[in-house]
Amino acid sequence: MADNNRYFTMYIPERIDVAILGADDAANKFTMLALNSRGGENTQTLLSIKQAPDERFWDLDLRRVDILICTNVRSFPTGAVDRIKTFVEGGGGLVIFPGTEVTAYNTGLLPALKIPPIEGVAAIQADGTTFKNVDLEHPLFSSIFEEQAFGKRGTPRVVESPVIHQVIHRKTGIRGQAIITLGEGTPFLTEQPAGSGRVLFYSVPPTLSWSDFPLKGIFAPLLYRSMVYLSPREHTRQTYLTGTQATFVLPGTAGGAAKKYSLREPDDVEQTLYPSSSDTKGGAMSSTLSITSEPFRTAGIYRLRADRQEVEDLAVNTDSRESDTRRIGPDELQKYFGELGVAHYSQLGAGDKFGDAIMQSRYGVELWRPCIILAIAMALLEMAIARDSRGAAEAA
Repeated sequence: MADNNRYFTMYIPERIDVAILGADDAANKFTMLALNSRGGENTQTLLSIKQAPDERFWDLDLRRVDILICTNVRSFPTGAVDRIKTFVEGGGGLVIFPGTEVTAYNTGLLPALKIPPIEGVAAIQADGTTFKNVDLEHPLFSSIFEEQAFGKRGTPRVVESPVIHQVIHRKTGIRGQAIITLGEGTPFLTEQPAGSGRVLFYSVPPTLSWSDFPLKGIFAPLLYRSMVYLSPREHTRQTYLTGTQATFVLPGTAGGAAKKYSLREPDDVEQTLYPSSSDTKGGAMSSTLSITSEPFRTAGIYRLRADRQEVEDLAVNTDSRESDTRRIGPDELQKYFGELGVAHYSQLGAGDKFGDAIMQSRYGVELWRPCIILAIAMALLEMAIARDSRGAAEAA
């Protein structure tokens, strides 16, 4: 049976392009060391890293960047916030390491991405603060720890916490998720959705003047895993159902709209797709292409191509509810037909004839037999009344 097969796709990137924006050399030093920790002289690293100070933002071509890291950015050039917003909402990843200068974030980037503002920078007295809650079920930690390192199953995993002496006060917000929380309730690391992309927001920069976070064993793997997690296709591996449609949002490139896009189905039938281009503030550099497919006819692997070059694979499966052989209840049936826009329907019993039911639904109920019977009954009733009336008259 077709529903016994399930299809899925997995994206394994050859390279993740990372851009670091900010003039804080101390923060960039530890960030570069952490991101390059997986590579060696004879080892090809997964990450390709570029750096640019605040004022050289436009030297970065975000069309060729997967993840942007902002470290202690003091000001954003004109148009940069709109460009970053378009980049993230189009599927790009953003990591924020703010510093003491928070005005540029509060007046530009954070409102644009609908992230709660920074309320201030506070120094922690005495011995500092540490991690209180860590969401170890978050995908960020899925490949950082090995089960063998924690002994028997069920042994609680403990993350080595840095000692933090200075921190940014802010709220997670309704749309955000706190991944790591500090002792006094301030979020240390949050995830914020923004369109098709995601934002990881740290409350301390990777500098020793704020904490010893860059010296802890969790720093390098957490930052490296953040890059993989925010990779645009890391979190868009979704499965579609037959009968539904898919909308692809691709970053605009030179001549992108002129390419021939097609979707090859599992049975090798090729479907031609026509993209629509949308421009936002920032001109052609911020344009995106939107492509919507026809409803999927069958389950399997579909391949999106641009001029015969494969762009993306997607898995389509049958709805698992179709394999549920339990008898559906009246309320569920009414809800199901309501979703399909069917206002009237009939249910047949075990002894009902399908042919008669179909004819009845097309032409209605035949009334000539009941009408004849009613007419005969009325005639008999009239005859009975007339006879009684005549008998009464003769008696008088």
